[in-house]
Amino acid sequence: MRRALLLLITLPLFTGALHAQTPLTVGGVTAKPGEAVSGWIEVPAGADPSADPGARVPVTVVNGARPGAILALVAGTHGYEYTSIIALQRVAARLEPAKMSGGVILVHMANPP
Repeated sequence: MRRALLLLITLPLFTGALHAQTPLTVGGVTAKPGEAVSGWIEVPAGADPSADPGARVPVTVVNGARPGAILALVAGTHGYEYTSIIALQRVAARLEPAKMSGGVILVHMANPP
């Protein structure tokens, strides 16, 4: 009886640990809970490297301190559309992962060539 009562009293203290946020990985970029990390998604060359040499796509992964939904934002689908690239840079600068729930994946330039 005492063990059951002790369990009922202490279980709520550990529920946060049971639902801890996990690292968020995109390509080779991993952000731990509460941090933002920038890097590259390496796209390998195609069957004909002279026609499709591959690419490095810049990405920022922002992982909130608490679990939640993940939003992906993609810019630079066409290289001359620079306004979306600048907008994502401004969004990334304003995100505070320590205060966030969930995560945000920012693909800064989807089509570098």
